[in-house]
Amino acid sequence: MANGSIARRYARALIALGQESGKTDTFAGDLAAFGQVLDVGEGQLRQALTNPGLTTVERKGVLDGVLGKMKLDSDSANFLRLLVDKNRFGAFDGIARSF
Repeated sequence: MANGSIARRYARALIALGQESGKTDTFAGDLAAFGQVLDVGEGQLRQALTNPGLTTVERKGVLDGVLGKMKLDSDSANFLRLLVDKNRFGAFDGIARSF
């Protein structure tokens, strides 16, 4: 299960960053809050962020629009942007569980 190992790897990196910066609890809360937003409206946000028919720039624009309305820590927001950049948003649920 390659997706599981990818999720664990990203979760470990976020945990390490959280421990370094003292934001582990903040990251946990941000992941949970964003996870809830992903499935609002029949999961349209999740579909947009994982849609291979959209370019990375388009998916990043969608994400930035949502992040502009949420009060997430800047490091959490950058982590989510990284998932879009690396085309790893499909692993979000696994990352959140592993975190």
